[in-house]
Amino acid sequence: MFTNRPTFARIDLDALEHNYHLLQERLGDDMSILSVVKADAYGHGAVPVAANLERLGVAAFGVAFCEEAVALREGGITKPILILSGIYWGEAQKAHFYNLTPVIFSLRNAEDVARQVRDLDLRLKVHLKVDTGMNRIGLHPDEAVAAARLLRDTGRIDVEGLMTHLATVTPDLGDDYWRQMTTFREVVDALQADGFSFAMIHLANSAAVLAVPRPPFNTVRIGKAMLGAYPSPEFVNMLPLRPVLSLTTKITHIKTIAVGARVSYDGTFTAAARHARGHNPDGLRGRAQPASFEPRPGVGARPACADRRQRHDGPDDAGRDRRAGRGGRRSRNLDRRAEKRKNSRSRDRRPVRNDPVRNFHQHQPPRCADLREGKRGIMTAVFDAIGGALIAFVNEVGRVMILLYEATFWLFKRPFRFEPLVRQLEFIGVQSISIIVLTGAFTGAVMALQSSYAFSLFDANSMIGPAVALAVTRELGPVLTALLVAGRCGSSMAAEIGTMRVTEQIDALTVMAVNPVQYLVVPRLLAATIMIPLLTVIADTLAVVGAMVVSNLLLDISPRLFYDSVISYVDLDDFTNGLIKATFFGAIVALVSSYKGYHATRGAEGVGRATTEAVVVSSVAVLISDYFLTAILFNT
Repeated sequence: MFTNRPTFARIDLDALEHNYHLLQERLGDDMSILSVVKADAYGHGAVPVAANLERLGVAAFGVAFCEEAVALREGGITKPILILSGIYWGEAQKAHFYNLTPVIFSLRNAEDVARQVRDLDLRLKVHLKVDTGMNRIGLHPDEAVAAARLLRDTGRIDVEGLMTHLATVTPDLGDDYWRQMTTFREVVDALQADGFSFAMIHLANSAAVLAVPRPPFNTVRIGKAMLGAYPSPEFVNMLPLRPVLSLTTKITHIKTIAVGARVSYDGTFTAAARHARGHNPDGLRGRAQPASFEPRPGVGARPACADRRQRHDGPDDAGRDRRAGRGGRRSRNLDRRAEKRKNSRSRDRRPVRNDPVRNFHQHQPPRCADLREGKRGIMTAVFDAIGGALIAFVNEVGRVMILLYEATFWLFKRPFRFEPLVRQLEFIGVQSISIIVLTGAFTGAVMALQSSYAFSLFDANSMIGPAVALAVTRELGPVLTALLVAGRCGSSMAAEIGTMRVTEQIDALTVMAVNPVQYLVVPRLLAATIMIPLLTVIADTLAVVGAMVVSNLLLDISPRLFYDSVISYVDLDDFTNGLIKATFFGAIVALVSSYKGYHATRGAEGVGRATTEAVVVSSVAVLISDYFLTAILFNT
């Protein structure tokens, strides 16, 4: 969206590293930092920000909701992730699977989580949140010990952390801070007296870290301060933080304003002197304006409408800064470069007049297309396309492997659901017999006819039986069976699961504390791995019988001779290795089809696309894996 707008948000990871080291130095090495990256790290990009902080040594991360935590895990974050708003009914399975740490904020919430953990045989780590004055979510101080005991008694929940949320912190701390601190310390003492020990106890937020050089307890929660934003104007310059986010835009229009002219709606600006006015298409008004936008003396910014911003250069500070966001270092660098280019021109070395219009034009930022595209060459574009396709492929394979891991995990977890498994066995196996019988019989018959022409040249018609039997048991039987099942059953799996996804039935299963992978994917995966080898046996048998019938009726080869030659040349290993192939093919068809349906999007169109991709991808995967399985099984 808005891909052609010449406005850029720049995330400075060097500034992020600077802020981390500055805060850690202030706190000391024995103090752990829990970095809050909720709301996509306040718009900075949660995964890249968290990845860099994890590399630097942050102890843990905090997010608001379970979905944010899952996105971090899938983005490769391995450090503990605290879900600050807790989890809801049905999310305990996700928290267990992704190793997330929910916050327990009420007795009822503790009871719900304890029930889910017992019913589903899960294990969790949690933090207790005590309300000491914020008066939002949080246990009443008198309920903290009861909630901790309830969780401990399950034998499956580790209460590893304790926290509270400061409501008001000023540079001199204030009475509210000390009141909340005293209440929280009393709760800590009561829980420790009851036998609880906590790996993490955290009270201090960004404001408390700036106000108190050594906050109490062993962990602090830092959010915006890590990103270079101060909690309030009173804290500015208490620590030399550097803003991580900056916005750069292109001035699209320059107009000279006469003295006394009024500008924009209701004349919000009146020119006291001759001015040059520039328009920036940053589109921030009506959406999210940068929190630290502070016009400099002589360089103002006033809203013009919902999609444009006006900048006015006074006669003394014309063209000084093009930054619509935090800081001005990049703009000053561009100014210096423009000044060097101007001075290098041999045709004009005269001093430049202090003319705001001329200054505006001289200090235009680089062309938007140049900044975005970098004037890439053809080879660069080709390699970008190849690299993007490769990354997308690796990402898809990784997500399929995650689904396989989840299915394997839930295969051995209670409750065992036999009814869905029986339905899938009947659908994949019994209902596919007719098409397998026809395909197997006529495949063997056609192969007997085709091979007879070649063997008759060498007077070796007796070898038709072994040739057909070896080809069918080793290759054609398992491959054709898998391809037929992929076309008939794989498309149905993807369509059924995809329809459930786009109609939110899968979300309903989650709300009812039914794991969708266990309910939908596991029965199909298990049924396919059982039934495709059995169907392969039928296909192999019918193919040999079809070849024998054709050989007897058309080639005058007796059934006894055909049977004896097959027994002489076909080993049991040929047959069993074909069944091993069929087992792998069954897993591939069910896994790919379930994956495509499970991740279907955009309504009926997305379901249709998922169905097509399920058949195509599973068929290609069967053929590719057939080569490697053949190389492994028949060359050893």
